[in-house]
Amino acid sequence: MNIAILGAGAWGTALAVSLSAMHRPVLWARDATQAASMLSGRRNSRYLPEVLLPQSVAVTGDLAEALAGRDLALIATPTSEMREVLGRVAASGSERAVIWACKGFEQASGKLPHEVASEVLGNHAACGALSGPSFALEVAQGQPTALTLAARDAEFAKRMARELHQRGDRRRCKECHGNRRRDQ
Repeated sequence: MNIAILGAGAWGTALAVSLSAMHRPVLWARDATQAASMLSGRRNSRYLPEVLLPQSVAVTGDLAEALAGRDLALIATPTSEMREVLGRVAASGSERAVIWACKGFEQASGKLPHEVASEVLGNHAACGALSGPSFALEVAQGQPTALTLAARDAEFAKRMARELHQRGDRRRCKECHGNRRRDQ
């Protein structure tokens, strides 16, 4: 699946590393300087310095480039930035699924992420929420964790969970995690 991960904090970076075992994600950083640093050093020294970015993770500071040709926009920004990013995704003109991995509430309105998504995308958009319990570093290191994907449309949630699921029989990127198998 072609995935744009929007937000290059610890959580967005961890998702990009984890999903790179089966997908070719593009990680978007709002800060172009941070994107350039991540691209050249192959690590997010600001938010997740312990983990190398696999070569299969593209990094960009250009949102339009991140979204081009992508089937899924996975938003991993702070909730305070979610409305703006969702608006830019919607304005990109391409039909794609949207999943957010934001937690908390929008300070200005007091609304939860699903309420913000409903306002920006409409009630019938193909979208859902990805949530833990999990820690970014553990996810990036391939340690056992559980995530839940919830959506109004149960079939959408099942399909996206199946697409994103990391199977234990796939090997982790040697450059990031040595020879450890995903299911260990």
